[in-house]
Parts: sequence; structure tokens; C-alpha cells
Amino acid sequence: LTCPSDTIDMSSCDTMLCIDLPWNVSNADSVIVAEATVQDGKLCFLATGDGDYNFTAIAYNRCSETSCSFTIRYRRLPAPLIHCPLIEQVAHACRPGDTVCLDLLIDNADLVTVAGVEGASWSDGRLCFVTDSASVSTMTVSATNGCGTVECAVFVNVQFAAAPHIT
Repeated sequence: LTCPSDTIDMSSCDTMLCIDLPWNVSNADSVIVAEATVQDGKLCFLATGDGDYNFTAIAYNRCSETSCSFTIRYRRLPAPLIHCPLIEQVAHACRPGDTVCLDLLIDNADLVTVAGVEGASWSDGRLCFVTDSASVSTMTVSATNGCGTVECAVFVNVQFAAAPHIT
């Protein structure tokens, strides 16, 4: 039984981790690792947080046993996060055809899509769309990365400002 001498670095969205066995085994009837399971050629363990996980593998056969130790350094990848407004947003425009933009912070996203209002888009922390009437517009914003997709419904009450009037 020979374990890797260097720390194995690993990043994942999951906390239940299974990796290809990080050792060479010969003449062993079984291999046991405390705090982990060995199944189908993989070492599986539960990562409770970022950090180093130290393991000792013990290989057995009917004549003897041998052991070696190794370390896996784990970093959990963040899921996307939309800082979704909890209440209807109010936006002011002068007339139909004006572009309305609102702040909408999104973290850890590789892709952001907006549905519900034709031509609506998100870029650099701003949700923008062209208004066609004074009404409530509903948009579904989706943020995606390798760890999944989250959605947020944004309600925007577009109000047209009255033109100034002097009497």
C-alpha cells in the first residue's frame, strides 16, 4: 500500500465527496479507511467545511496488514446567489420606450438570464428593460454556475412621471 505524499487538492459543490482511490494497492484482500468508505474504486467521505482532511488507509490480507496516511484539502465552491428584492420595486420613466434599470446584485454566477419582459437583460449589477407602459412588469432572473441554478422573481411597478406644468 502506497499513499500519495502530496496533499490532494479538491474543489466541489458537494459535501459528500467521492474520488478515485488515491493510492496503489497490491496483494490486499481489503482496504479500510476510518471516517470514509471505499466502494467501487472510490474513496467517499463527508466534508463538513473547507480545510484539510487527514486519512489513514489500512490494507489487509491473511498474512499481515500495512498502513499509510494522506491528506485531502477541500474547498467548497459557492452556489450562485441573487440578492432578490422582497418587495415590488418602483421605477420612474418619462414615456413608453424609456429604459428602466434597477440594482440587482448577483454573486458567483457564470450565466444570468432574464425572462418575462422582451429584451430585458442583466449586466454589472443592473437589471434593465425597455418599458412600454405604466404597469407592473414581472421578470424571472436566473443565475447559473457549476453548482446549480437559482431564480428570483422581480416585480417592477413602472410609473410615468408627469411632465412639468407651469400656469
